[in-house]
This record gives sequence, structure tokens and C-alpha cells, in this order.
Amino acid sequence: AVGRFIMWYTLKSVTDSRDLLDDPALCGRDGQRTILEIEDARGKVMSIKEFSDFPRKRELLVRPLCKFLVVSRTKQCDKSNPISGDPFATADIVRLRMLT
Repeated sequence: AVGRFIMWYTLKSVTDSRDLLDDPALCGRDGQRTILEIEDARGKVMSIKEFSDFPRKRELLVRPLCKFLVVSRTKQCDKSNPISGDPFATADIVRLRMLT
């Protein structure tokens, strides 16, 4: 819910490239999916591009025990009628503010 705090307890891999979300291995253009947009992450995540098997994906690591504030959520996906197309127009979107 908006205004609640969440914490990731494990290491997470993310990307800062919106263009890559069309890739079916990430978000794709079909079916139910959720995009997490993270604000205020600059300087709090680490690029692993030079170590990654997928350097094109601009992979970043979020360290364990990071705390986030849920800023907003937009419901666009419907179980009974999933839509195809641009992930930012058809997927559910949750905006998080990275606190630590």
C-alpha cells in the first residue's frame, strides 16, 4: 500500500534501461507483470556490467536489507483480460523510493 515501508532481504539484480523491458526474459510485452520503478537509487546501487554475462542489460545490484517507501502504484494489468504492448502502458507499476 502507498505510504508503507518494505525491505528487500536478499541481493537483487535490476536494470536502469527502460528499453530492455520489452525483452521477454525481463518484463516482456505480454501477460501479467509488474514493473518496480526505484527513485533515489543513484549512488546506492552497484553496476556489475563488467562482470555480467549480459552486459547489454546494464545490470545493477541492490544490496540486501535496503529499505523502500512505496510512493505510488498503478494497476493496469487485469487477470481476466491481460493486455499486450508497451510494458509502461500495460504492466502494473509500483514506484519505490530507496531510503537506505
